[in-house]
Amino acid sequence: MLSESPLNKELKKHVGQEVGNYNSYSSLYKELKKHLEVDGDIYVAGMVSVIFPNVEAGVIEVALFKESGEGFLYGPEGIVRVTRSWGNTISSSKKEYYIDFISDWPFGSGNLRIYAENEFIHSIDVKDCIPLSWYVENPEKYAYQTRVGD
Repeated sequence: MLSESPLNKELKKHVGQEVGNYNSYSSLYKELKKHLEVDGDIYVAGMVSVIFPNVEAGVIEVALFKESGEGFLYGPEGIVRVTRSWGNTISSSKKEYYIDFISDWPFGSGNLRIYAENEFIHSIDVKDCIPLSWYVENPEKYAYQTRVGD
């Protein structure tokens, strides 16, 4: 349940709203910031859908966590990482999109680099957006949880 802070009143106005078809990450971020009126960075405590048309190449890497979730899994050469890449050479007309994430499977901290056209479609529920400082202060409360019945 959201308390009645000014931010939460603003969030309630946009519950279920989707933002999409942006030609750059910065314009998407500015749009989110406009709706949220938040100073500083935003943390998304929920699901996000992103569609990149005309993908030319990509790389995904996940640094695996221990099963307990307490730190990274180490092997003889350091942190165990799972990496996958696809595509060929990258033309100068393509833009690199970089996304950090926490992965459920394999369980770990990941990053994704996509090389695609300048425009992408992004769907996010703004009720899941909070100031990053809230997450840092209380990660158990704001970390994404699988919600039964969603």
